[in-house]
Amino acid sequence: MIAVQATYDGKEFKPLPSEHVPEVSGEIPVTILFPEELVQAEKRKQLLESARRMRALRDAMEPLGLTVAELLEEGRRER
Repeated sequence: MIAVQATYDGKEFKPLPSEHVPEVSGEIPVTILFPEELVQAEKRKQLLESARRMRALRDAMEPLGLTVAELLEEGRRER
């Protein structure tokens, strides 16, 4: 196995200037690994974006006019 460090911009991989990429003919299978801290950072970014969307939806709603206890009681009556 040969390891080559590169940067990725979402479309292309570009080897770092100090890296030697072997010449190949045709297509060959490769394995691409992303450092775990980058994966975790992307997950955090997605969670924050989801939270922002949920907050915006919540802020757009009008108050229900009932307490949580009243909502629970109403739900029990519907059974």
